[in-house]
Amino acid sequence: MGIAIAVNVLVFVRVAVIHSPYYSYLGPSGADRKYYYAVARSLVIDHDLELANEFAMYPPTSDLEVRERPSVTKFPFGVSLLSLPAFAVTHAVAVGLQGAGVPVATDGYSVAYVMAYALGQMGFAL
Repeated sequence: MGIAIAVNVLVFVRVAVIHSPYYSYLGPSGADRKYYYAVARSLVIDHDLELANEFAMYPPTSDLEVRERPSVTKFPFGVSLLSLPAFAVTHAVAVGLQGAGVPVATDGYSVAYVMAYALGQMGFAL
């Protein structure tokens, strides 16, 4: 029984990492995880919910309507709020490391951020 649980958790982690926003930002995807990730990044990095600048950097591949103010998204924010703690902790650690002189990206798009986001989602799903 313990082996079956371990195998299921490993498969779940693999799926969470493969379907993380990191891979959708590397090319066109149409998946809605881009929208959810943009909300989490905007809250932690920009301290606002203006998503126009998020989508200006990485344009969505679907029919999202982006205006100057306010940003309009067809997806709810609840999914991004689940990963917000993991994303915020990752940002705090990255800022702390950068303050200590370690060259770390604090832009919200590095691998550490998107994997924390994906694993945060996985934690709630488990």
